[in-house]
Amino acid sequence: MVVQIERKGRTVTGLHIGLGNAQRYFPKGRLNVDLELGHLLICCKLPPAFWRDEPSISDPRLNLWLAAKEAEEDRRHEATYMSLVPAEGESFRLEFTAA
Repeated sequence: MVVQIERKGRTVTGLHIGLGNAQRYFPKGRLNVDLELGHLLICCKLPPAFWRDEPSISDPRLNLWLAAKEAEEDRRHEATYMSLVPAEGESFRLEFTAA
């Protein structure tokens, strides 16, 4: 699934999943999701409004990782896209890919 970085100004505040993706890929009532970020695996909480009007994941570790990876891609001057790919068990792998 294609996802986007959320920001307030220049500060990364999370990962926007989108309502359709939230309803399709995340069972309603799920309390958290495991994200594979390169060699890291983090568990992020899903807010109750995730399936209604706030289909976003926010975690300080995720936000720092996103900001660092985005800066790395910007230095290469490449357009980037992100995919959240189902991985082992119920986890997802976040991948940055160049256009």
